Amino acid sequence: MKISPAFDAERHRAPGSARPDRRTPSQMQLQLDNERSMLEMLATGAPLPRILDTLVQGYEAIFTGMRCAISAPVVEGSPPRLLAGTLPDSICQSLPVLSCKGVLLGAFDIAYACAGAPTVEEQAAVQRGAYLISLALEREQTERQREADQESLREAARHTHNILDNMLDGVITINKHGLIESVN
Repeated sequence: MKISPAFDAERHRAPGSARPDRRTPSQMQLQLDNERSMLEMLATGAPLPRILDTLVQGYEAIFTGMRCAISAPVVEGSPPRLLAGTLPDSICQSLPVLSCKGVLLGAFDIAYACAGAPTVEEQAAVQRGAYLISLALEREQTERQREADQESLREAARHTHNILDNMLDGVITINKHGLIESVN
């Protein structure tokens, strides 16, 4: 196994070599605070755009030279639909954002201003970011589905109520304890 050097003869970073972690303790704390803030927003039901913008802005502030974007899945023949951030001209890393069932929800796209592979810490942070994005997108989908289900139930109740109210015959509903539950 050949290990390539991080620098060439002129002390320029070799292509594909990881950059050293240069985060300060305050940047590490900022990263933890950003992730905690996003989880709190998820728990309190904050709007999806606010959650995703917080993640993108936080990562760009913490990792110098990093540009981030979150995009929805591409429908054939159309450009990516951005959910947050600005799509960089050249994407260095694009992580799929998957649901808990493995369904593609989007992508977390990263570009670095500095040449070289991302640091181990950046890779770990980006993977955590993709996971947090999946939580936010799944919560949004679940909420939309719940609202649609509730509307279907309301519609079914209206339909049943209209039928019972317009029947010529009397209908009495009695529960298993013999108590009257409804009368038309």
